[in-house]
Amino acid sequence: MALSEHERRVLADLEKQLSAEEPRLAATLGAPAARGPVPARSRLMGLAAGVVGLGLLLAGVFFKSILVGVLGFAALAAGIYLAVTPPRITAGARPAGPASKRPAQAGRQRSSGFMRSLEDRWDERRSR
Repeated sequence: MALSEHERRVLADLEKQLSAEEPRLAATLGAPAARGPVPARSRLMGLAAGVVGLGLLLAGVFFKSILVGVLGFAALAAGIYLAVTPPRITAGARPAGPASKRPAQAGRQRSSGFMRSLEDRWDERRSR
């Protein structure tokens, strides 16, 4: 379904407003998620988890144990996911720790009141 001219103008205005108020968020939302190739280690770990999961699934069917079958299915699904999903590549990845909180706190003086209140609530939840 195509957008009307008015809807396109409103959408363009919203994009400009977002870029002006929150440039980092706009850049993150505008850029496609960068993904690299699946590393060999992830493929091997996924294959191993898939084989173990398949074995557990078959054992659950053979011994008529629902719990073992469900665990096997979960391991099989996790192995397949691990084997085929490439890791996300983050451009500005920062190490976790107390030093990583400083830039976020410094950026609060520039952010809008709405974003500041959301960040304060998020910090409250994390400190509990």
